[in-house]
Amino acid sequence: MNHPLSLFLWISCFLLAVYQALGQFQSKDDSSEPNILNIHIVPHTHDDVGWLKTVEQYYYGQNNTIRHACVSCILDSVIYALQRNPERKFTYVEMAFFSMWWEEQPEDIKEITRNLVKNGQLSFANGGWCMHDEATTHFMGMIDQTTLGHDFLKREFDYVPTIGWQLDPFGHSATQASLLTSEVGFDAIYLGRIDYQDLQNRYRNRSCEGIWDSSPNLRNNAVFWGLTGSFNGNYGAPEGFCFDILCDDDPLFGVNGNDLHKRVIDFLKNVKQQTERTIGNNVMLTMGSDFQFENAMYNFKSLDLLIEKINSMDHDIIQELFPNFKGVKSFYSNPEIYTKSRWMEYRQKNEGHSLDVKYDDFFPYSDCDHCYWTGYFTSRPALKRLERVGSSFLQAVRQVQTLYSDGMSGFKEIELLEKGVAIAQHHDGVSGTSKQHVAYDYAKKIQEGIDAASAFMASSLKSALFGKDAKFYDFQLCQLRNESLCEISQVESQNTLGSFYLIIYNALGQKRSEIVSVPVDRNWTYTVQHYHTDFGEEHGGSWVDLESTVVPNFNYAKIPGSAPFNLLIAMNDLKVVSPTLVKISFGHQKLLKHQAIETNVQRYLRPISFNRRKGDFVVSQGSTEVHFEGGVISKVSNKYSSLEVKSEWGYYKSWAKYPDKVASFFGEPASGAYIFRPDIPNARYHKLDPVVSDVYVYEGDIATEVHTTFEGSWIH
Repeated sequence: MNHPLSLFLWISCFLLAVYQALGQFQSKDDSSEPNILNIHIVPHTHDDVGWLKTVEQYYYGQNNTIRHACVSCILDSVIYALQRNPERKFTYVEMAFFSMWWEEQPEDIKEITRNLVKNGQLSFANGGWCMHDEATTHFMGMIDQTTLGHDFLKREFDYVPTIGWQLDPFGHSATQASLLTSEVGFDAIYLGRIDYQDLQNRYRNRSCEGIWDSSPNLRNNAVFWGLTGSFNGNYGAPEGFCFDILCDDDPLFGVNGNDLHKRVIDFLKNVKQQTERTIGNNVMLTMGSDFQFENAMYNFKSLDLLIEKINSMDHDIIQELFPNFKGVKSFYSNPEIYTKSRWMEYRQKNEGHSLDVKYDDFFPYSDCDHCYWTGYFTSRPALKRLERVGSSFLQAVRQVQTLYSDGMSGFKEIELLEKGVAIAQHHDGVSGTSKQHVAYDYAKKIQEGIDAASAFMASSLKSALFGKDAKFYDFQLCQLRNESLCEISQVESQNTLGSFYLIIYNALGQKRSEIVSVPVDRNWTYTVQHYHTDFGEEHGGSWVDLESTVVPNFNYAKIPGSAPFNLLIAMNDLKVVSPTLVKISFGHQKLLKHQAIETNVQRYLRPISFNRRKGDFVVSQGSTEVHFEGGVISKVSNKYSSLEVKSEWGYYKSWAKYPDKVASFFGEPASGAYIFRPDIPNARYHKLDPVVSDVYVYEGDIATEVHTTFEGSWIH
């Protein structure tokens, strides 16, 4: 017998279990000496989870013609260097890379690493799968990628990160401070980039660190925040003291006594400047940057010497440089230790230790005149959409695993999707600022996860609805309905007699009603029914007719294979977090040739009210009216309210380093993926006035469509 072909859709929403705050930070460390300047030396590396190269290229050190970087080499080298000196410390962040490295290690290296974590030499900040963006991400994606990394750390090291470490994102959100810092249980968050004008103002006010009370709704939400990179707008070492093999600065070892002394004095002058931009007797020096510490011994040998020379510096020299302190103490540290020291100062409320309180966000970010990093808000919109699709599908498949499977399967498939979506949260991922081949790789990883998870979801729902032994082909996810593409429904609808099944999954925590569109290749008279119970026919129940109609798809974008028709189905009161089974049958052809459709392939429509409109008109569906002026929406109204709508199209001319531009306004950088920069100050957008070519209105029992076509090269 022929088995009915099947497909399924999902309608998604976000269900959030918010982390509970751990309360105000409490420290048991009272060892900080008053009036002693503590210089916290914090070695670290910032490893982008994709940007100029893919994740794998960065990890294995491939394609170094683009950028020299080898994350696996960094981790190998750091673990070796930490063993050589128990005073050394190192902070790592990106679990996407660390988990890859961990899986490759033999048990003896794993045990060494566990001991380094246990004794505090190796610590983790943020602890997410990546360092996520804060502007173009959704909070669900931010939470999921953080959870994925934290779960790895808890499982392998029984380690719970306590510090937020957002050094490289292009601006910072209040959501990050509240949900992803305070509510996660972090004690502090450290940032690399803030607006250059804000930064200059904070220099003057000594407010480069403070308290961030970011939510008006959440109690006890305040956290400590601070800048890295010696408060210079980034996260690296002070100028002249980058001891990494990727830098041009000379190391300290091998330098004669006088020259070494001079360089240490220069370093302390940098520290002095940093103390003048904040308050208190602790400063943090972030000694590291992008993909550094590949030769960790090279870095640590200079840092060892630097700490030694500072601590043995003549007291008179220290007093001359730091007259407000009794002495100086330098040591290896990490963000956790630094935060404990700073929070102790804040709690003691000594004179002069009142910290600035911030309530809003750090957007938009700019690093020079007319250099606002707002271009990435819209860069690579297709990747941004795919990230949202992957994230919402992830929530749905988790529900299905919990409610409609044996609870013991699906973990590998879901993990693949979790990792694909998590990697895309990176601040050069969903932001759209990576190289093209890297953007392809982000998309590939998300899609591989969707493919694996959808196969599990299809199998689970089929078993739940029909039983494990049901003689059905596997259901398949119909993912490209927005392009009127769905292989199963299109192929099956080409037959003169047949049926196929549809599963519509509502991931919301409330009932919902939707018009569901199913691509079909023939304009048959379709009979659409849904089963009124949660499960299949063997459980008893009956099929109930649903309203449906067929509308033409003009395929304005000329998408290959796009279905000529869409079957619209009115789905009312979809059950909460539940699948709904729909059966679509056909067997009679009812044709109506229509002159309005001009195409090389003759199309036929079922009877549907069709009008070609000119001028102003109103269409309605139920109690809603939509007003059109010249084919463009002007107002939406119902019996309760009315909303005026204005539709315009336009563009800005962006600065692209034209050689004939010589005014001081122009120069680097050009407008692009990161920065939106118009070609002149006070630029206005150029309005387009497309000419309406045709307006067609298709009115059916359950939906009304208005198709407006324009003449012009920009608008279709």
